[in-house]
Amino acid sequence: MNTLQKEARLAATGIAWMTLSHAISFAVAAGLMLVTPRVFGSNDFGRWILYRSVIIMMGAIGSLGAVQTMAKLYVEYRAKGDNASAGHVFKAVALLRLGAAAILAPAGYLILRSQRPVPFDSMAGLCASFSIVFMNLGVTLLLLPYAERRRDKLALVRVFEAFVVPLAALLGYLHAGFVAVPFAVAGGDLLFLLISFVLSRNHWTWSPGWPAAELWKRVLSFIAWVAVTATVFSMFSQAIPVVMGLAGFPARDIAFVGLGLRLNDALLRSLMALSGALFPSLTVALAQAGLGKARMWQGMICRWGAAVLLAAAGLFVWVGPDAVQWVWGAEYAGATPVITVCLLAAGAMWMGSQFNQFALVVNRPIQFTWSVLVLYASFAAALASRIVEPAAAMLVAAILFAASGYALHRRADTWRFTDGRRLLFPLLLLLAALAARALRPELLRALPGALLWSAVYAAAVLATGSIRVAEIREMIRHVVSDRHGPPRQEAVG
Repeated sequence: MNTLQKEARLAATGIAWMTLSHAISFAVAAGLMLVTPRVFGSNDFGRWILYRSVIIMMGAIGSLGAVQTMAKLYVEYRAKGDNASAGHVFKAVALLRLGAAAILAPAGYLILRSQRPVPFDSMAGLCASFSIVFMNLGVTLLLLPYAERRRDKLALVRVFEAFVVPLAALLGYLHAGFVAVPFAVAGGDLLFLLISFVLSRNHWTWSPGWPAAELWKRVLSFIAWVAVTATVFSMFSQAIPVVMGLAGFPARDIAFVGLGLRLNDALLRSLMALSGALFPSLTVALAQAGLGKARMWQGMICRWGAAVLLAAAGLFVWVGPDAVQWVWGAEYAGATPVITVCLLAAGAMWMGSQFNQFALVVNRPIQFTWSVLVLYASFAAALASRIVEPAAAMLVAAILFAASGYALHRRADTWRFTDGRRLLFPLLLLLAALAARALRPELLRALPGALLWSAVYAAAVLATGSIRVAEIREMIRHVVSDRHGPPRQEAVG
């Protein structure tokens, strides 16, 4: 079995594991999301969104693009058989992350204490600092099974991650109100750290001695271009509630945006995990088979994800107004348009992220940097104009983020991997549903209509080739071959 055959098998198996784990974790997270906002009420739910967003944002800043660094440099050294250098890459990344955690833990405390409209006491800030450290250590340990392509272990982590902290927060609130939530969350993050240690202990790679100066230079150079940009991108959605809190928005408004962002993140994180499972294999495929094979694999995942996100937004257009009030109560009725906007933004963010991931594969990190600068600049400009609300500002920024990524890739002659014309008709179906909702909202409140739209959408996706049955069969074949022998053909597709 040659290297490309092995990578095809690993990519297919990784995607299968991530699909299974995220189906389970999405179901668990959805169950908790059905209960938590109603139990908390809109004001306390807004406080919970803000509190957790600060922790996750600090965690994102402290990530320093570790996933991208391990996928690029660690995997590269391991593929060459240079295990000592691979171990030094992990050591360098781990030390940098630990240093970042020491700075970000007190920073998180100060940010929470500065939230005037939605106040937090000093004990809540201290618990948040512990959560930031626990989260940083847990994710650092999981970098090794990720880089070694142990998707089975990462799948377990995704399932635990979906419910450990949210369930701890819910139980804490039921026990003693919001005052107990920070303590419960810190306990949940500590449990996550222990789970990460158990799952990663057999992959511990800590080469003796300090990394060589040349390796430090390469790691820091990669972080300077790619990791910082990836970090800034990953913290975008978590920064929105924090910005709203600092700007003086009431907790109720933060709760509405938080609901939309939670649904947005649940979908995007599931798809990003599938894409992330493919990233190390793309690096090897590019080296072994050239740009065409890497482009084919990336384009397949890009189209699949876009089709799923368009479907999610379209279904919410039909059932959202009734579903929000039925699930969370009348006090959340104002969240419906905000959630719709967040789901629309998810599609644009996905496309932009895939353009940028491919830029990393083909060693054009400056494209990623420019796209993320466009994302933040357009969001800040839209929010500062006071013409649109924060959710709408996020949608504007996401569209420009995707457009800038497309323009940069077209200029670099790598844009063709998406085959985006296949998504045109599914997009038109979504726009038709949005137009009907704006003009005749009473027509979009019937379940039979939603089912009919779903059937038409599914037929359009298959007819246009947005999702191809042959590709799904090929992925399944590679997963089966992982258990029963090598694949018969060279690669996926």
